[in-house]
Amino acid sequence: MDPEPRPPAPGHAPDPAALRQARAFVTDPETRFALLAALPEWELEADDGNIRTAIGALQGNASPALILIDLDGVPYPVGSIHELASVCEVGATVVAIGSRDDARYSRAILNTGVADYLIKPVAVARVREVVARAFAGGGDQRRRGRSAGFIGTGGSGATTLLAATAITAAARGRYVAVLDLNRAFSALPFLLDVQPAPGLDELLESAAAGAPDPELVAAAQVARSDRLAVFGYRWNPPLPLAPSFRAVGQLVAELCTRFHLVLVDPEAHGRIAVLRDCDVQVLVSEPTRIGALRSARVSAPFGSGASIINVRNRTRALGRAGVRNALRASGAERKPDVEFPFADLLPELSDWGHLAKRLPRRLPRRLRKPLDRLVDRLDAPGLDVPGDGLLASPAAA
Repeated sequence: MDPEPRPPAPGHAPDPAALRQARAFVTDPETRFALLAALPEWELEADDGNIRTAIGALQGNASPALILIDLDGVPYPVGSIHELASVCEVGATVVAIGSRDDARYSRAILNTGVADYLIKPVAVARVREVVARAFAGGGDQRRRGRSAGFIGTGGSGATTLLAATAITAAARGRYVAVLDLNRAFSALPFLLDVQPAPGLDELLESAAAGAPDPELVAAAQVARSDRLAVFGYRWNPPLPLAPSFRAVGQLVAELCTRFHLVLVDPEAHGRIAVLRDCDVQVLVSEPTRIGALRSARVSAPFGSGASIINVRNRTRALGRAGVRNALRASGAERKPDVEFPFADLLPELSDWGHLAKRLPRRLPRRLRKPLDRLVDRLDAPGLDVPGDGLLASPAAA
């Protein structure tokens, strides 16, 4: 098996004339029925069998645009996916299906480059969602995840909102990586209720020399859930050396091959340089005069061509008139892209930690709506970023 997994479809999009051709290899009638119900507009041919059957059937034959393969009954699924990649034509999108539901297994399957891994019983709506994203734009398949750097104006709650955004995006089906680059204290693992894994400093050293070692990537992450992984420094004085901007950029690029969203919390030193390398910058500020002035100062180095999402977060109980007057006085009355109302829940959880225990199930509606809007913005195809899915995959999951 190759040390670095290759995707089943690393090349260009398939011929548009073949975009409605699909083939499934499944082991049970319930899954076959769900696939046929989910894809009525496709010329779906459903065969009995699993990925081993698919390898034999596709060997030497033309590959359809979409291949759905069952992993049940396969002792070595990762190796089988690599074998499938060797017989698939360039441009085919592969979706894996199986009964095994645990984080380590799911991540191993996704790291091979399949568009997604669907767990049985397969939901019709989920199949439609996966395929629609994979072929968004008429088959112009996307090949990498998005990176978003969060930057606040001091006391604006940027780190708390990053954690809440990660949980919300994961709950909506995205595979999310959170990268906390603060060496003195990694607040994001604290908020997400996980202990950082050792090895981020070694991983960044590896990244400085080129593509990061995949084994170090796997070792340095801790899973908050099967769709949310966290990278951060473990507290261990003295502080590790600050990584180079090249190392951070290489690591973020590598994570974009494995996750739909990579959310970065940079260290104060050199944060502008780190954030410039991200696909989009999320600028969080308070709706106060000083918050508006700081926001303008922070955003200035990015220039007019930057993909900045302006987020206004009310961290204190200010009346509407007070907010309006403060912003008018600062000359910053422009409506933000996303606005969070004041809610003492987020500052309270940030103070005590364990944000993940309360989100998103117990989050008030007034906070759920802007969080959904922010995730939508990060997913928006209109942003000048190149992907909506795994870079290791030709399509978004």
